[in-house]
Amino acid sequence: MNHPGEMDVLSGIVRPQYALITNIGTAHIEFFGSAEAIAAEKKKVFKHFTGKETGFLYEGETFYRFLSEDVRGRIVPFGPTTTEGYGGSCDLGLDGMSINWEGLQIHFPFFGQHNVLNALGAITLTRKVGAHREAVKQGLEGVKPIFARSQVIRGKVTVIEDCYNANPDSMATVLRFFDSLPWSGRKIAVLGNMLELGEESRNAHGGIARLALQISVERCFFFGEAWAEVRSAFRRCESDGRCFWTRKYDTLLKAVIAAVKPGDLVMLKGSRGAQLERLVDPLLKAAA
Repeated sequence: MNHPGEMDVLSGIVRPQYALITNIGTAHIEFFGSAEAIAAEKKKVFKHFTGKETGFLYEGETFYRFLSEDVRGRIVPFGPTTTEGYGGSCDLGLDGMSINWEGLQIHFPFFGQHNVLNALGAITLTRKVGAHREAVKQGLEGVKPIFARSQVIRGKVTVIEDCYNANPDSMATVLRFFDSLPWSGRKIAVLGNMLELGEESRNAHGGIARLALQISVERCFFFGEAWAEVRSAFRRCESDGRCFWTRKYDTLLKAVIAAVKPGDLVMLKGSRGAQLERLVDPLLKAAA
C-alpha cells in the first residue's frame, strides 16, 4: 500500500489468518504526512481479525505498542531475542548471511543484518503454522531476489542492484552495509532520487548526501532533481571529483562508464522512477 485506504481494501479481500508487519518506515510519507499515519494504515491488516488470528511484529519496532493494542487476536513478536531457536548470524558479505537456528546453519543468500530480521519474521511465522525445521532451512536457503531488490551481479565490475525503490530508511541501511563491506577494489555509489517524500524530501536527501560522504566510497554519483536542492551538502567534493550530480540520464551514463574500471564494486540505489537498472548492462559491458 502507498495511499491511505488501500489496506482497508487489501485486508478486506484477503481477511488473513496470519499477518506480519516487517517495520514502519517513511516510504510514501508524502501521501500520509507522518510515520504515525503509516503505522495506522498498516495496522489495518489486522482489521478483520475475529480473535482466532495471529499477527507478527518485529520486537524492536518503535510502534510495537500501538500496533499490538486492541487487536482481536494474538500478537507474536519476532527478532533476535524472541524468535525461538535463534543463535546468532555471521556476515558473509555479498554472499549473504549464515544464520544459526535450532542447531542448523542456514545460508541465507540475502546480504545485510536487515535481511536477517526479515528471515526471523519468516521463521517465526512458518513455525507457528506448523512448518518443519528442515523445510524452513530449505525455504530460506532457496530464496532468490526479485528484480532490482538485493541483487548481486558479478563480473569484472560487481554491481549491487537494489534500485526497485528507495526511502531514507532503506537508503541509509544499504549505505552503511556498503561502508562495512570488505572489498579489495574501489567502491562507487550511484544514488537516484527518493520519491514520494513530500515536505520531508529536502531534509531526507540532505541527510543521505551527508551520510554518503562519510562512508568509504571512491566516487558518489547523485542522479535526479531532488539532489539539486541539497547540493551544498556535497558541492565541495564535486570540485575534487569525488561527487557528481546530474538530472540527465545520458550524462549520468557517460560519467559512470568513464569512472569505472575492473575490480570496482558499484551500488545502484534509488526510487523506481530513477530506473537505475538501466546502468547494469552498460556497466558490465564497459568492464568486459
